[in-house]
Amino acid sequence: MKRGILFTFLVLLLLSFSLNIRGQNRMIFDQITTKDGLSNGIIYDIMRDSYGFMWFCTEDGLNRYDGYSFKVFRSESKDANITRNIQFNSITQDQFGRIWVATSDGLYFYDNNSETIKQFVRYNKLTENSFFLDQTAVKTFIDSRGYLWVGTFYGLIKIDIRKPDIKQITKSDIHLFYVEEPEPSRRISNDAIKSIVEDKDGKIWISNDSPYLDCYDHNTESFSHILVDMPRILQWKNITLYLQIDEKDNFVIYTRGLGIVYWDRRLNTFSEFQIPGEKNKSVKLFNAHNMLLDKNNRLWIGSDGNGLYVYDPAKGTCEHYEKSVHDQSNLSSNAIYSIYEDIDGTIWVGTYLSGVNKYANSKTQWGVHYSNPYSNTSLNSDKVTNFCEDNNGDIWISTDGGGVNKWDRKNHVFKSFTQKDGLTVNATMSLLCDEANRLWIGTYNGGLNILNINTGLVQKIFYEPEDPSSINSNSPWGFAKDKWGNMWIATVNSGLNLLKHGESSFVSYTNTENLSIGSNQISSYSLTYLFIDKKSRLWIGTESGLNMVDLTLVDFSKEKPKLNFNHFIASATENSISNDRISYISEDSKGIIWIGTKGAGLNALNTETMKFTTFTVSDGLPHNIINGILFDDDDNLWISTNYGISFFDRRKNQFHNFSSSDGLQSDLFYKTACFKTSDGMMLFGGINGFNAFYPSSIQIKQPNLVATITGFDLFSQRIEAGDSIDGKVLLKKPVYETDTIFLNYKQNNISFEFSTLNYLSPDRVIFSYKLDDFDKEWVTTTADYRIAKYTNLNPGEYVFKVRVKTPGYEWTDQFSAITVIISPPFWQTIWFMMFLVLFFSILFFLIYFIRIRTLQHQKKALEKAVDLKTSQLQGAINQLKEANSTKDKFMSIIAHDLINPLQTIMGLSELLLDERDKAESTNRNAIIKSINLSSNDLFNLLENLLHWSRSERGLLEYVPQNVDLSVELTKIVSLLAPTARNKEISLELKLPANEACMAKADVNFVNTIVRNLISNAIKFSHEKEVIVIDVQEDRNQFVISIIDQGVGMSEEKMAQLFDKGKHITTVGTKNEIGTGLGLLLVKELVEKQEGKLNVNSSVGEGSTFSFTLMAYNEVDNLE
Repeated sequence: MKRGILFTFLVLLLLSFSLNIRGQNRMIFDQITTKDGLSNGIIYDIMRDSYGFMWFCTEDGLNRYDGYSFKVFRSESKDANITRNIQFNSITQDQFGRIWVATSDGLYFYDNNSETIKQFVRYNKLTENSFFLDQTAVKTFIDSRGYLWVGTFYGLIKIDIRKPDIKQITKSDIHLFYVEEPEPSRRISNDAIKSIVEDKDGKIWISNDSPYLDCYDHNTESFSHILVDMPRILQWKNITLYLQIDEKDNFVIYTRGLGIVYWDRRLNTFSEFQIPGEKNKSVKLFNAHNMLLDKNNRLWIGSDGNGLYVYDPAKGTCEHYEKSVHDQSNLSSNAIYSIYEDIDGTIWVGTYLSGVNKYANSKTQWGVHYSNPYSNTSLNSDKVTNFCEDNNGDIWISTDGGGVNKWDRKNHVFKSFTQKDGLTVNATMSLLCDEANRLWIGTYNGGLNILNINTGLVQKIFYEPEDPSSINSNSPWGFAKDKWGNMWIATVNSGLNLLKHGESSFVSYTNTENLSIGSNQISSYSLTYLFIDKKSRLWIGTESGLNMVDLTLVDFSKEKPKLNFNHFIASATENSISNDRISYISEDSKGIIWIGTKGAGLNALNTETMKFTTFTVSDGLPHNIINGILFDDDDNLWISTNYGISFFDRRKNQFHNFSSSDGLQSDLFYKTACFKTSDGMMLFGGINGFNAFYPSSIQIKQPNLVATITGFDLFSQRIEAGDSIDGKVLLKKPVYETDTIFLNYKQNNISFEFSTLNYLSPDRVIFSYKLDDFDKEWVTTTADYRIAKYTNLNPGEYVFKVRVKTPGYEWTDQFSAITVIISPPFWQTIWFMMFLVLFFSILFFLIYFIRIRTLQHQKKALEKAVDLKTSQLQGAINQLKEANSTKDKFMSIIAHDLINPLQTIMGLSELLLDERDKAESTNRNAIIKSINLSSNDLFNLLENLLHWSRSERGLLEYVPQNVDLSVELTKIVSLLAPTARNKEISLELKLPANEACMAKADVNFVNTIVRNLISNAIKFSHEKEVIVIDVQEDRNQFVISIIDQGVGMSEEKMAQLFDKGKHITTVGTKNEIGTGLGLLLVKELVEKQEGKLNVNSSVGEGSTFSFTLMAYNEVDNLE
């Protein structure tokens, strides 16, 4: 229905319509006050932002609300001249999500990055005009073009905020409008701005403290002015106007003190109206303080002292709601300062001093009816105990204290019948309407009352102790009428009564002593409920078990028909009833009997198998005390309990629970107070009235809930956006906008707080959360504890997830998540690990390399040592070989070379002895000469052997001295001359002429060398040849050469001359035997004197042996 109908209807009110203010359809409010965390109880404005948070402007602080808790923002100004306790008057949000707030300290904005409010501009800095010294802003409004309008006590401000960065807004983007504006087209009627609205054409309308409405046209950038032409308005000099506009651009103009005016812009007519009240008492809305036109075209009018009015043009009703000191579900105050409707259709009502009242439109589906003391057409008592429907379709309601009420559903009125109308008492507990349109009323201690609905007469039946045929109790508790017309009546403490059809006397069935139960007695005298099923079986609920009587087997012709009681008693056996205290009994379309108990849940009895199935809280019921059971057209159960109503989906075998926060009269319902009308409406009575609804109108599906992470704590300290911890900002944005939080390894004690930002039934939702890589399963928690704490987290990456649902529904896959990365200490970082790996790899390879190098060096050293040892060993072997060779040579010399001279000497000696007498002197001399020669040879050989032996053992010591070669050589030549003459060989000594031949040498070495070389030359020279001993001086040395003309040698033999390993035995020209030992001795003695030995020879041409000796130097003598 179009909203314009509302205002058309308001005009008609003035002419002909008389409207009653009704109070029967109860509106339940949730009160939010300073006890819940509000910083102040005066609420000037309300808004829900794009994230889902609610914002409340108060006299002391801006409040953000998440459905459970508040965060209060106050001024963060550093200016000492600015008071921190500023008043927040109006709030709005722009297209970039920025929140703008009008305050007593000017215009503020909410900085989302730091979660603080900051002052945008001080008015006295914009102009030199003195009226801008007042800094109070009272209204903010953002038009469709994105401009921010700010109303103040001293003018109007237009700010171009169409820039994503607030720092980009400059002074040129700010425009001022006021009364004393020099340009007439920019003037406004009054500087005290009260309302700012926008029509469909994009024009801005301003109301203020004048009888004019100012209209700003963006195209011309000018104002036009409309006079509110109403005598009541014009006669007041100081008038304040407020605006409300509908989609047809018609205005409702309301004042504080002069009523409400409707302006039809098409007709350009102004009309005044008032709402007539009950009994012709006019309710003049002169004190209207604010208005709201909601999405359902209802007009909400807040008054300053008279509460709240809600006008519904579709129903033609205007409901009035006021504060009740006895009922906390009513308004908390009658002074209404602000009204706001959020995206979910929830109405938020701000009051003066008493905080916020919240009303969920979804609660209307439950049709709450309650007592209104200001109306005589409402229910007269809130304590509803039972229902029934008469033949006229009217609903009769029993109450505990208000008698019975008839509900005329067509005319929406209640009419009460109490003691003054003929009832015995007003405490009525049970009802039944019979086919004669009589109302059977069970009372508490008031006997049985039977009201003739047609005549209004009441028949009263009491217990008569002296009359056994009277009803046996004055507290009838329940009724059941069988198909034979018999009335069965249960009593509180006296058992069962039977009133047979057409009779007036009662038959009682009781177990007064409650002794052992037999088939002919009821299990208890304390009855709770009666029910007759489709098979005419009477089911009797008691405080001590369930009883059943098959009425088809009863002979009602007898004065006291015999009843055969079948008992169902709770036991430990499987499939028994769960509890003996029965509260309600009913039957579904399939013949299953459903039994409610007082503390053990719900039981379903299969009458074919006589086995019970039990449902309790663990299966999804909200409470184990069952007060009533009704079935809808799909055979689903609607169950009233001590904690709301539960819907049992038979197909899904699933419970869906509802509580007072969903719109129920309260969470507590009376036992047996339920009824289903002929048109399918369900009625459930409780302590605050009753609910009347059609099951099909109740939204069963899961509401669209999303969990929001609203808080982050580190070591139990709340971390806000921009907070610096150890020099690092952990949250650069609010936690609900943050994707990842980076922490160090010491910051491992964290908590998350979460909400649903759904305000319909926030206390009923269930949360579950999980920290991936920490929690193995989802952790479930209620709305009472919406925090997840984690301690001693190891370094790593975690993802915290949270989800939400309402009871009776499955978890969805939708959740909110935030990543937490706890960096490890540097020694646990991957880079450090990589560094360690690299370091130890390098170290390993370095050690390995050094080891290899060491091993290589050791190997080389070992090889060198081995080589050295091998060399030494080889040397030793060579020395051993040489020693062996020397030994062999020595033995050879002894065995061979020495034997010849000795044999010669021995032979000649024997010859000489044998022929000493015979031999001639000549022969004898020759023999003696030969002996002499052999002796000399032997001596020379022995002398060489001695020198060689000493040399081999290192005992041959070189003693250099000044040696005169001419003298020494002459001696040797003289010594060897006889040997040479024996072979007719001449020895020729050639010395340097006129020069002294002084050499630095060992004289013994020289004698041995020369003697051996000359002896060698004689041995290998032919007879009559010449051996030359030549001495030449060559610079600082002497070259002594022994030159012969003998047999000579080949190069091969020369190469073997000085090889100790070779034993060369050479025969002389006269068969002289040579050992080669002399030449080895010569070479060794020459080298010991730092000389050199050279050999030149050719076969058949003789040989030249030359050696050098150092020449004597005077310096050597000095040394």
